Amino acid sequence: MDKLILTDGQIEKLHKVGLEMLIEFDRICRKENIKYSIESGTLLGAVRDGRFIPWDDMWMYT
Repeated sequence: MDKLILTDGQIEKLHKVGLEMLIEFDRICRKENIKYSIESGTLLGAVRDGRFIPWDDMWMYT
């Protein structure tokens, strides 16, 4: 797969949409009593920074 080069602004927008999706996913899981976990950079950013790690864009390629 060719690597897509994104600007900082594009990455910021993708992080915003990703966070919105994660919040909605969390809401549904809580409503339906479904347990889930996050890992790697997503977990580290959530715990350490309270957000996505700004330079961590690998989740967009998986």
